[in-house]
Amino acid sequence: PETRINTLLLWSCYLALMFSFYFVVSWTPKLLVDAGLSTSQGISAGAILQGGGLAGALVIGLLGSRYAVNKLAAWFFSLSVVVILAYGWADAELTTLMMLSAMMGFFLIGAMIGLYTIGPALYAAKSRVTGVGLAIGVGRLGAIAAPFAGGLMLEAGLEISVIYAVFAAPLVLAAFAVRSISLPMAFR
Repeated sequence: PETRINTLLLWSCYLALMFSFYFVVSWTPKLLVDAGLSTSQGISAGAILQGGGLAGALVIGLLGSRYAVNKLAAWFFSLSVVVILAYGWADAELTTLMMLSAMMGFFLIGAMIGLYTIGPALYAAKSRVTGVGLAIGVGRLGAIAAPFAGGLMLEAGLEISVIYAVFAAPLVLAAFAVRSISLPMAFR
């Protein structure tokens, strides 16, 4: 039963993360251009987001040897929510938007790396590939739905701050879910 519960928690984390992440990656550069930035500035925000993600991956990797990865990932998810909300509400200058883009990447991709660390620890060697592969596959459902859902919300004329809040909300659930995963002793 513990493996079953851990699996459902891991699936919910991947689904929420990929839903939020792929919205941010797919729509943020275009929304910046629509807000008046140049196309190159919008593309730069996307690149800066990925650069922030590299830093987040390195940081969670370094901290993961000292602290329980599920607790770290919960912090990364929680701080992702804060930064995504700030980004959605920001009516800021270019420098601030770029810093927020880097921070979104830092926490979202850091959380993703946390899940990539947690997943294999939950399964016996004979079922590890299947368990992790299915979790990532469930996450891809969120990756598929996010750009479409974002487009529908934009077409409906919702405020940008509301749209970003909708995509931040699943990360609150992911933070609780990842924190609830029961890790083997070696990963606590």
